[in-house]
Amino acid sequence: MKSNKFLISLLVVLVILLSVVCISYSYFTAKVTENNKTETNIKVSNLELQFNGVTEITADGILLGESFTKTFNVVNDTNNELTYNIYMENITNTIGKDLVYSLKDDDKEIVTEKSMPSTADKKYLLKKLTISGNTTVNYTMTVTLLNKEDEDQSDLMGKSFKGTLGIDTLQVPTVVTVLKASNEAMPSTTLNFSQSSSDSNGNGLYFLNSTKNDAYPIYFYRGNINNNNLKFAGFCWKIVRTTSTGGIKIVYNGNPDENGYCSNTTGENTVLTYGIYGQSTSYKSSTGVNSNVKGTLDTWYYSNIIKYQSFLEDTIYCNDRTSTFASRLSSNDEPLLTCNDEDSFTVSDENGNGLLDYPIALLSADEMKLAGFSSNNSTHSYLYNALNNWTMTQAKSSSYVIYTNNQYLLVNGNTTGGYSGGVENTSYAIRPVVSLNRNVELGGTGTADDPYIIIE
Repeated sequence: MKSNKFLISLLVVLVILLSVVCISYSYFTAKVTENNKTETNIKVSNLELQFNGVTEITADGILLGESFTKTFNVVNDTNNELTYNIYMENITNTIGKDLVYSLKDDDKEIVTEKSMPSTADKKYLLKKLTISGNTTVNYTMTVTLLNKEDEDQSDLMGKSFKGTLGIDTLQVPTVVTVLKASNEAMPSTTLNFSQSSSDSNGNGLYFLNSTKNDAYPIYFYRGNINNNNLKFAGFCWKIVRTTSTGGIKIVYNGNPDENGYCSNTTGENTVLTYGIYGQSTSYKSSTGVNSNVKGTLDTWYYSNIIKYQSFLEDTIYCNDRTSTFASRLSSNDEPLLTCNDEDSFTVSDENGNGLLDYPIALLSADEMKLAGFSSNNSTHSYLYNALNNWTMTQAKSSSYVIYTNNQYLLVNGNTTGGYSGGVENTSYAIRPVVSLNRNVELGGTGTADDPYIIIE
């Protein structure tokens, strides 16, 4: 049984331009003292970082499971919107992953429980944040030493953490910048979307022409390419496209091989499992009834991905149940990435219907079309895996294949690829889809033996 005598001694010191957080293990009675109640202001370019309250906090005897907070403000006193990053540096961490932090922007939690950095180098906690002109953003950081009742944490005695908190306005490479470094992005106007991808009809990175003037234009991969590999949460993924908020949608592509490479191309190694759709009207009904495929994805997410949730965004997954998609998919029109409110599945109801429990779902038929699928031979696409795979799009009647209202679209990959309809109580392959947020920093080149990775 764990002793309640395992205590932590905390020292948080602000010096000139730094907020220093120090934590060490001790056996003292809990005590907090405050000195020199002043405000420390740091000017960084046109931004000001304010640490409120005290310049020095000494806390002896915080127990396992207890927390302390640090508040600071970022002030923009110009008339222009500015971009900044929050970082920590000069880090010494011998406590390890049991010391975690969360971060709130006013009352909105923007970083859920995450281990404090463990390397001495400069470590970005948040990147590419924006602040409007003449605005102040208030932050609260909560630091906690986890009390793991089923583990012996006596080895934490005498361990400590020290780090300095700050902001800068350095330009951290965006996701699109990294992707374009390995690919020349071409306009979608060069493509014939009524036909499958081929060497002459799309093979590489493209941008959706209708979004070229948006804050975050849509970039997408198309064709039989193999430089859109990404390793995340211990699994291999394929980058499908960027989102309207600057994130990147990725689709599951199995486990790394024995060398750690993402070499899967076809077959069962590229899918999570098989299952029925099991809900004839919706991915999840308005009354809260999950489709079987949603239940499968939620269970897997909770077991494997939830610990990495801070890297994800709550993007829209379109469960299109309109009757217009058949004509769209057989035409040369751009695939439709917007979605009606009722079919826009999200976790929050601020940007969609709020019916998702976790930010995970499937690709839509339109996204498959971006990648090079059509009603014809579609083997010339990185998403082709020679299996029948469920999508989010409900099937209807069309000129090239007969659907019924109780079917969901699947990719008929067993022979030549392309679209087909699948009855909801038939078992087909399931490939999870999540979306990384725009603040992730990527390393690697995207090849099978050097997949993109998230730089933490």
